[in-house]
Amino acid sequence: GKGIIKDLVVTDMADHLALMEKTLQENKHLVGDCINNNTNDTMKQNDRTSYVHSLGHDDDDMCVAVMEHRWGEFVEKVDDCHNMQQQHNESHSIISSLEKHMKEGTKKFDFIFGSDLAYRDYLHEPLIASLVQFSHPNTVTLIGVTMSDTKPKFFTSLVNAGFRYDRLADHLMEPEFRGTTFGLIAIQKR
Repeated sequence: GKGIIKDLVVTDMADHLALMEKTLQENKHLVGDCINNNTNDTMKQNDRTSYVHSLGHDDDDMCVAVMEHRWGEFVEKVDDCHNMQQQHNESHSIISSLEKHMKEGTKKFDFIFGSDLAYRDYLHEPLIASLVQFSHPNTVTLIGVTMSDTKPKFFTSLVNAGFRYDRLADHLMEPEFRGTTFGLIAIQKR
């Protein structure tokens, strides 16, 4: 049957991808038994830029991907001939297509989640550029921020880029985060 999640893409810097893979391993109860350390399911294993696995190859299956994404960095067009060389079967074809759309910034997501992303001013512009690229009009982005180190300038930049935002009420968070400087921010295109 059709699953709730079609594509689950976890991104970080290359040196954090192994931790992301481990986190997915530890949470198999949430994503199913689709993550393993089998090198047949890993593309570019040596440079750790992409870990991908598909639970099959028809439209009802979930694709799980862990890959590097540097905010705001996109290529104009990924060389299709290069991707074809990597496509050993239909499952890898799906994954290559997902990677291609991520690199080009043409993949759109229904939900984007992040935490501790906007604590440095120089990160605002590239983070917002990625949100622009990966969001469609109904995308909901939830980010966790510490209000003491996320300056108002970030929220002004969000508005200037065509987004609206709201801080979620404390009662929606776990008790240990209520009444603190940590906040959950919902972001959506206007």
